[in-house]
Amino acid sequence: PPTGLPPAGSTITSLALADHHYQMPASYAVNNFIYVDANNPTANLTPASPAVYSALSFLSANANGTNVNQCIMQYADGSQETNIFVSRDWFNNAPYAYAANGRINLDNKTFQYINSGNPRLYEAQFVLGNTTSPLTNVVIQYIEGRDATTRAVILAVSAATGAISPILGENPKDLATPEGG
Repeated sequence: PPTGLPPAGSTITSLALADHHYQMPASYAVNNFIYVDANNPTANLTPASPAVYSALSFLSANANGTNVNQCIMQYADGSQETNIFVSRDWFNNAPYAYAANGRINLDNKTFQYINSGNPRLYEAQFVLGNTTSPLTNVVIQYIEGRDATTRAVILAVSAATGAISPILGENPKDLATPEGG
């Protein structure tokens, strides 16, 4: 549809990173996302089938500001590694992976922001260091947000296997340097 979340079970392609694909939950009527905030600071994400991956990308959005989260990847060989990612507020940030183009106000059951480009879903991606042991669990921990009402949801995860393209957070700037510098 032109507004709202994609149909349950559908796969979307990121608007910002065309090689990132996310399968949405099979149903929106059951538990289907990871939620963290100051009052619920830890959540676990368990892959349906543990496998070896070279990178992960989280499809997420925030309410009431941007927040910082820690993710601890745990592997079948007993090792683990830690990364930090920022989950962005669902309004007006860029680049974004998906624009819902509208939402429902649950207080008065009206539609809002129809065809406005908001709310949006964002990606946080990072390379994994352990590319030999299957990933068995990811612990998501809320670190900090704008205030006590800031909360993040992760709606989907994309994983890559094998070699991946470099991930650039911003456009590189020109630099002139002498030979050997």
